[in-house]
Amino acid sequence: MFVYKALVSPRITLKLLAPISHTNTHSNSRFNNNNNNTWGVFVTGTICLTGYFLYKLRYTRHVLCEERDDDVIKLKTDAFIRRYTLNYENRIRMYSLPDKIFRYFASIQVEYPDGSTEVYMNPDDFVRSIIPNEMQPKHVDLDHFHKVKWDSQTLKQLSAAKSTKSTRFFHTLSTQSNGLISLSEYIFLLTILMVPKRKLELIFKAMDLSGDNLIEFDEFHKIESLIRSRLSGLKVVSANLNSTGGLGEYLFGKDLSKKLSLQEIEQFYDDIHHDILKMEFDIYNPINGRLSEYNFAKFIINSCDFKQDKVEDYLKRIEKRFGKKMAKGVSFEEAESLMTAVKDIDSIDVALNMYFMGGLSIPQDEFLYVIKCITKIELNQHLVSVLFTLLDQDGDGMLSRKEFVRVIKRRSARGFNKPRDLGFARALSAVFECGKKVASQPITG
Repeated sequence: MFVYKALVSPRITLKLLAPISHTNTHSNSRFNNNNNNTWGVFVTGTICLTGYFLYKLRYTRHVLCEERDDDVIKLKTDAFIRRYTLNYENRIRMYSLPDKIFRYFASIQVEYPDGSTEVYMNPDDFVRSIIPNEMQPKHVDLDHFHKVKWDSQTLKQLSAAKSTKSTRFFHTLSTQSNGLISLSEYIFLLTILMVPKRKLELIFKAMDLSGDNLIEFDEFHKIESLIRSRLSGLKVVSANLNSTGGLGEYLFGKDLSKKLSLQEIEQFYDDIHHDILKMEFDIYNPINGRLSEYNFAKFIINSCDFKQDKVEDYLKRIEKRFGKKMAKGVSFEEAESLMTAVKDIDSIDVALNMYFMGGLSIPQDEFLYVIKCITKIELNQHLVSVLFTLLDQDGDGMLSRKEFVRVIKRRSARGFNKPRDLGFARALSAVFECGKKVASQPITG
């Protein structure tokens, strides 16, 4: 220990070796004195330099360790903040009222020439409000927006969708109209996502106030106004109640004169469901258009609102059989065919239940047959194999019917199975009540 201190401390070394230069002061030989003095200075200098470099090395290592520890702490802190934020935003998506979801994920506040303001979503904002684990940009959260003045060119840049180029509805919305979505339009879109396709005709008839089997912009706008009035108990974010976003232009044209038929509403329904599914699929980084079996399982499970330990149990089964890297993979078209088929999950459940009541298990070939009979869709064999592995709780290679129905219903609902007050249903109820009152009045002529 003493030697190490001597090496790393130049002062100690000089004190120890200072007498060396005087060891031969009583010698009669001048040559020997000079040699001894030179050798002493050389040894002293060498040890001092060695001690100095050891000291610097020790100091540098200490600094580097401190910097590395700081980096590790920073990485852990950033990871914790991200995980906490994602969980918080997922809870908002799942459980909050629509106006709070809108206010949290909307990023643009427009100031009109008359001084009134309106908060809007762009297509990317809407997608983030629907898809779990998509983090909101920094400095944009609840009631914090990018504030801009009304200018068509500026709004065009702000509403340009970055993640929607491969989509139908959202890409067109951001390129052919102002690309903005108001609160009432947001609730209308949520309603379209919530309802089964077979109920679209009821919504269409409720919006067709004139009864001519066509929807005009004035009728659509009246429904929007009803939604706003029904949201009066919530925090209203707009002072300009007559404003409309890009959805009106998308549906009814630039001059808002186009009329919509039921078939066009159904096509709009198909387009928006296709777009949401495509953007969810792309989140998991497909390679050459295909997801690995592991990522496809995440694509199915992550929107089901399960606890993390349950999600990990599902994924372990996939990892054990297929690994995390791609085996054959699953394409978007195959995933879309599955999600299209299971939209009629209630009918599929009835058919599967008949097998179980008869004491029969459901192997993969029987499952494919049931799906084809009910939906007329032929699923990919490998996709069904991945699905069975995901939902096979006891490892017997057979389908767990209850687990299948539960997962698919949660996945299809995207959290919309939670009780919410969207305002749109109340607006339609008001329309029906008005129609009943009018019908009950005697006709005078």
